[in-house]
Amino acid sequence: MVLFLIRHADASWSTSGQQTDYNRELSARGKKDLLIMKEQMIQREWLASRILFSPARRTRATCDGLDLNGEEEESLYLARASQIKLLVDKHNDSESLMIICHNPGLIEFVNSFCQGGINHFPTLGICKIEWTDQKRFVSEFIFPDMFPNT
Repeated sequence: MVLFLIRHADASWSTSGQQTDYNRELSARGKKDLLIMKEQMIQREWLASRILFSPARRTRATCDGLDLNGEEEESLYLARASQIKLLVDKHNDSESLMIICHNPGLIEFVNSFCQGGINHFPTLGICKIEWTDQKRFVSEFIFPDMFPNT
């Protein structure tokens, strides 16, 4: 299976303090980064047979901004590595799986269950993992700051 882990696009905090974490909207930077990363996904032909996303507003907006048709998965809101692993195991019959959710669960998952860990998982980072019974390794990791001239 090919597993894609995506951290949501950059989101803003309310200046009035009235907005909850769950309802944070994408920032201007997050919206700009979506255009960059959508193009990178198209160039790499990164598609998934199943797409799951956290129900938080910013993850839904990320899914929509990347033009992905995903399913809301309640357990992904602020999920830890173990919760993400349960979902990966549940969907291991999929040819490819894409999960859009939050840190620190994403980086914990990569560094706990995969060879070739990562040090930082920035907003709208996309980690491609080759996931088999024998091996689990990061085959590519991209994020918006890698493409400053786009």
